[in-house]
Amino acid sequence: MMAQMSSGGTDAPGLARYGIALQSLRNYSLSEQLTAIGASGAAGVGIPRAAVPSDLSGVDVARRLKNAGLTATFCIPGETSLMPRFRYSRAARARISRGLVGTEGERGAFSLERQVQGIVDGLHWLAPLEPAGVVVLTGAQGERGAA
Repeated sequence: MMAQMSSGGTDAPGLARYGIALQSLRNYSLSEQLTAIGASGAAGVGIPRAAVPSDLSGVDVARRLKNAGLTATFCIPGETSLMPRFRYSRAARARISRGLVGTEGERGAFSLERQVQGIVDGLHWLAPLEPAGVVVLTGAQGERGAA
C-alpha cells in the first residue's frame, strides 16, 4: 500500500514526491525542522521517536505535521529492536569518539518482554501520526543460538 502524501511542492508536472528524515536537521527545534522540511517542497517526514522531545505526545506531533502540511512517512518507535543492546563504559565511549576500533560492549540486562513492550508502546505513540510505515529491527542474519 502506498501512502498518500500531501502535495507539498509536488503539483508541478514531473516532480517526484519525497520526504526528509527528521534527524537530518537534528541541531534545530522540532518547529524549525518541520518548517524547513515543508519549505523544501517535501511532502513527508520520517520521524524517529528519539528525535522528538520527550514532553510531546504523538497527538502533539501529528498536529504539528498537519499544520506544516506534511505527512509521516517511515517512523521509528523509541525501542527499535527485539535484540539485546550493548552498553558501553565511559572509557569505551571515549575510545569510540576518538575513532579507535576494537572496543567491546557490555551486554546490559536483557528482557525480551521489555523490548516487545517498548515497541508496542512506541507503536501507540506513533499511531496518531498515521505513518506510511514503521521501521523495527528484527535482528542479525545468521544462525540462531539455542533458546
